[in-house]
This record gives sequence, C-alpha cells and structure tokens, in this order.
Amino acid sequence: MVLIQTKMCVLVTILILLSQLCSAELVVSHNISKKKFLEGDFDYELKLLILGLEYTKDEYGDYRIEPIRDDMSYIRRIERMSYNHYTNFITAMPYQDNLSEDANLVYAPFPVFLGVLGYRTCFTSAESNKRLASVKNTKDLLTFTHGQVRGELDVEILKNNGFIVKESSSYMSLFRMVAVNRFDLFCRNPEDALAEYNYHQKVPNFIYNRDIAIHYPMPYFFYGHVSDRKLIERINKGLVRAFNSGSVVKLWKQHFQENIDFIDLKNRKLYPFENHLLEHLDDSYTQYVYAP
Repeated sequence: MVLIQTKMCVLVTILILLSQLCSAELVVSHNISKKKFLEGDFDYELKLLILGLEYTKDEYGDYRIEPIRDDMSYIRRIERMSYNHYTNFITAMPYQDNLSEDANLVYAPFPVFLGVLGYRTCFTSAESNKRLASVKNTKDLLTFTHGQVRGELDVEILKNNGFIVKESSSYMSLFRMVAVNRFDLFCRNPEDALAEYNYHQKVPNFIYNRDIAIHYPMPYFFYGHVSDRKLIERINKGLVRAFNSGSVVKLWKQHFQENIDFIDLKNRKLYPFENHLLEHLDDSYTQYVYAP
C-alpha cells in the first residue's frame, strides 16, 4: 500500500510539473487562418514575428503561435485588440498617433516592412500619363486627382497634402475607373503593384507610370494590448537583434526584392509628402528603413 501511494505521489508530481511546463509556454495569437497555419503558408509578417520571438527565446522562454482568423479588417483588428479579445494578439498595423491612447494599444517601434510601404507608384490612363511627363515639382503633381478605397489611411494622408481624392467602396472597380479617366492616379505600395499590374494590364487604356513615385512615411509596427507590454518589448528586442544579424534583411529581400525591382525607384523622380498621422512618433525607427 505504501509503495502504491508513493508511486501515486510521484505520478501526481510529474503531472503537476508537466502542467507547469505547458502553462509556462507563451501563447501568441496572430491573424492567420488555421488552415494556412497548418499548411505552413506563412506570410512575411508572421515570419518576421516568429523571427523576433526566436531571437529572444533563450532569454524569455518558448512560445507557441495560436492562429485565430485572417478575415478581420483593419478596424476589426483594432477593436479585438482594444478589448483584449484574444490571448496576446499581435498584428502589424500602420502607425497612428491616436492608437495608443484611444485603443489601449502598445507597439514595438521596429518598422515591420522596413518603411517600404510608404512608397507609391501609380496606375493611370494613357492621357494622364502624357500629362505626368510635364510634371516638374510637387505643385504640378497636386493638380492630379487620386482614386482610393474608401476608409484607407491613404485617403486622409493625400487629402491633408492638398490632393483631391475620389473614393470608392469597390477596390476592383478603381483599376477600370482610372483607365477611363474618372480620376488621374491610382497609386499603390510596392507590396501590391506588381501583382495588380499583372492582373489588370489588359484593361483598355490602363497604364503603369514608370517616371514618378510618391512617398509619405507609413511605418507599420507590431501592436498588442497594453497588457502585452512585456511581450511587445520582447518582440522589439528580438527584431533589433535579428536586424543586426542580417536575418531581417534576408527575409525582407526574399519577399520584396522582385517587387522592388519592378517598381524601379532608382530611376524615378521621387516626390515627398508628409504623413500628419505621425506627428508624435519618435523618428528613431528610421534607422531601419529601406532607402532606394
């Protein structure tokens, strides 16, 4: 009987220790579908998040990625994080001054896309493309109207810089609208431009301008609920370490080099504009941004 009781005590002790080990594993939720997660279909954002966690594992311990869903809009992600709906929900979003105060969020000040999503090259029509050839300065460029998806941050930024912007709730319709001169320019970031050009290039009178580019800073950071501050600090520390080792740039090139080559920023006239949403952002993040 004593032997049985001793064995039971040992078994209970082992189970308790195993339970403690499992509970010690950090769960990090991310907006990827369970299907994609199980198939290993990770996008750049998730791979970078994992890189930041890997580079701090010796110091902070192990972790586990918990897939939640990949169909949440930008607004829905902010809402879910604000209410701390998911355990340690971390996602990349463009910086805005009001997110920390209004939505109870904190961020890791490392630019997820190395600042490249601040560049815009433009789809246009044959007629507007000829007019672009005569642009000499920012004032000239302000005479061109823009089309954008309703609710996108680009709308607010472009308007604040003095552009006239026509909004549409239909993303797909904007490509045909610019081709028939409903507006002059539909400008896209490097992550989207190549795929969109390949898909829409046969639209009549649809042109991809090769001469100019627009830039306004739009850094994306990993955000989490204010209660996840220690996790956010860990992610930032890991990303800086990974950047200094060359791992971040290597990953970034794997995902973006083809797009960067396509937009060919080095052979364009670049027109800089302001992003008023960054008024209170510390510019220390700029040491990690891509420069064409």
